[in-house]
Amino acid sequence: MKNYFSSILIAGLALLPLTTAAEPINLIANTWAPYVDENLPQKGLVIELVSHIYERAGYEPSVSTDTWPRVMEGVSLGLYDAMATIWYTEEREKQFRF
Repeated sequence: MKNYFSSILIAGLALLPLTTAAEPINLIANTWAPYVDENLPQKGLVIELVSHIYERAGYEPSVSTDTWPRVMEGVSLGLYDAMATIWYTEEREKQFRF
Protein backbone atom coordinates (compact mmCIF):
# COMPACT_ATOMS: atom_id res chain seq x y z
CA MET A 1 0.00 0.00 0.00
CA LYS A 2 2.87 2.34 0.82
CA ASN A 3 4.39 1.76 -2.64
CA TYR A 4 1.02 2.55 -4.25
CA PHE A 5 0.87 6.01 -2.63
CA SER A 6 4.51 6.65 -3.46
CA SER A 7 3.82 5.80 -7.11
CA ILE A 8 0.85 8.18 -7.21
CA LEU A 9 2.93 10.95 -5.61
CA ILE A 10 5.79 10.47 -8.09
CA ALA A 11 3.37 10.41 -11.05
CA GLY A 12 1.69 13.58 -9.80
CA LEU A 13 5.00 15.37 -9.36
CA ALA A 14 6.08 14.29 -12.86
CA LEU A 15 2.93 15.83 -14.35
CA LEU A 16 3.17 19.06 -12.35
CA PRO A 17 5.34 20.95 -14.88
CA LEU A 18 2.88 20.07 -17.65
CA THR A 19 -0.06 21.59 -15.82
CA THR A 20 1.68 24.80 -14.77
CA ALA A 21 3.20 25.75 -18.12
CA ALA A 22 1.54 28.91 -19.41
CA GLU A 23 1.01 29.50 -23.12
CA PRO A 24 2.64 32.75 -24.30
CA ILE A 25 0.43 35.44 -25.84
CA ASN A 26 1.60 38.72 -27.38
CA LEU A 27 -0.65 41.67 -26.60
CA ILE A 28 -0.43 45.27 -27.75
CA ALA A 29 -2.09 48.37 -26.40
CA ASN A 30 -2.13 52.00 -27.37
CA THR A 31 -0.74 54.55 -24.93
CA TRP A 32 -3.75 55.91 -23.09
CA ALA A 33 -2.72 57.82 -19.99
CA PRO A 34 -3.51 57.40 -17.16
CA TYR A 35 -4.70 53.85 -17.93
CA VAL A 36 -1.88 52.58 -20.17
CA ASP A 37 1.65 53.93 -20.34
CA GLU A 38 5.14 52.42 -20.28
CA ASN A 39 6.09 54.75 -17.40
CA LEU A 40 3.27 53.66 -15.08
CA PRO A 41 3.66 50.82 -12.56
CA GLN A 42 2.85 47.54 -14.37
CA LYS A 43 2.21 49.67 -17.49
CA GLY A 44 -1.03 50.99 -16.00
CA LEU A 45 -4.28 49.76 -14.51
CA VAL A 46 -5.72 48.39 -17.77
CA ILE A 47 -2.61 46.36 -18.57
CA GLU A 48 -2.45 45.05 -15.00
CA LEU A 49 -6.09 43.94 -15.22
CA VAL A 50 -5.82 42.42 -18.72
CA SER A 51 -2.57 40.63 -17.81
CA HIS A 52 -4.17 39.19 -14.68
CA ILE A 53 -7.15 37.91 -16.69
CA TYR A 54 -4.90 36.20 -19.25
CA GLU A 55 -2.73 34.69 -16.52
CA ARG A 56 -5.82 33.24 -14.80
CA ALA A 57 -6.82 31.74 -18.17
CA GLY A 58 -3.45 29.96 -18.46
CA TYR A 59 -1.52 32.40 -20.65
CA GLU A 60 1.75 34.22 -20.14
CA PRO A 61 1.08 37.72 -21.51
CA SER A 62 3.76 39.87 -23.07
CA VAL A 63 2.45 43.41 -23.49
CA SER A 64 3.82 46.13 -25.77
CA THR A 65 2.53 49.66 -26.21
CA ASP A 66 2.51 51.86 -29.29
CA THR A 67 0.42 54.46 -31.07
CA TRP A 68 -3.14 53.59 -32.13
CA PRO A 69 -2.34 53.35 -35.89
CA ARG A 70 0.58 50.99 -35.20
CA VAL A 71 -1.54 48.90 -32.84
CA MET A 72 -4.23 48.47 -35.52
CA GLU A 73 -1.65 47.69 -38.20
CA GLY A 74 0.31 45.24 -36.00
CA VAL A 75 -2.75 43.20 -35.14
CA SER A 76 -4.02 43.30 -38.74
CA LEU A 77 -0.68 41.92 -39.95
CA GLY A 78 -0.64 39.21 -37.28
CA LEU A 79 2.36 40.60 -35.39
CA TYR A 80 0.33 40.44 -32.16
CA ASP A 81 -2.27 37.98 -30.91
CA ALA A 82 -4.66 40.53 -29.45
CA MET A 83 -5.24 44.14 -28.47
CA ALA A 84 -5.49 44.93 -24.79
CA THR A 85 -7.29 48.24 -25.36
CA ILE A 86 -10.00 48.06 -27.98
CA TRP A 87 -13.72 48.64 -27.71
CA TYR A 88 -16.36 47.06 -29.85
CA THR A 89 -17.78 48.87 -32.87
CA GLU A 90 -19.57 47.41 -35.88
CA GLU A 91 -16.78 48.71 -38.12
CA ARG A 92 -14.06 46.99 -36.06
CA GLU A 93 -16.07 43.77 -35.95
CA LYS A 94 -15.57 43.47 -39.72
CA GLN A 95 -11.81 43.28 -39.19
CA PHE A 96 -11.36 41.77 -35.72
CA ARG A 97 -12.95 39.13 -33.49
CA PHE A 98 -14.33 40.23 -30.16
